[in-house]
Amino acid sequence: MIKTVIGVKKLPLTSNVCKQAVREVINLNRASVAHVEVQPGDASLLHRHKIFTQLYYILEGRGRMYVGGRGDFPVAKDTLIWIAPGRPHKLENTGRKILSHLVISIPPFSQTDVEVIDEQ
Repeated sequence: MIKTVIGVKKLPLTSNVCKQAVREVINLNRASVAHVEVQPGDASLLHRHKIFTQLYYILEGRGRMYVGGRGDFPVAKDTLIWIAPGRPHKLENTGRKILSHLVISIPPFSQTDVEVIDEQ
């Protein structure tokens, strides 16, 4: 059996519109995985994607997830959130520690499919 070990925090940071610590873990033909860290009191920008579905899996910390049409709800370790294409969403860290999560994008993530929504 072959094991591949990835030291996620050793991966380089990638740029993103939310200005959070994002590291691309893997990018395959059909999906990609990124590791994201949200600082206490911080939140991603409200945004949506036309093309891809996303799954957020909370590794540690706690927060509130907003998904358009479904409202907002608390999230914590081992929470899995499914976000369909076109649904506005954002994640806020409401805890005192870093909110660490994986974002799985199907098809693979592309910066060109990020539409930031003004929250006036």
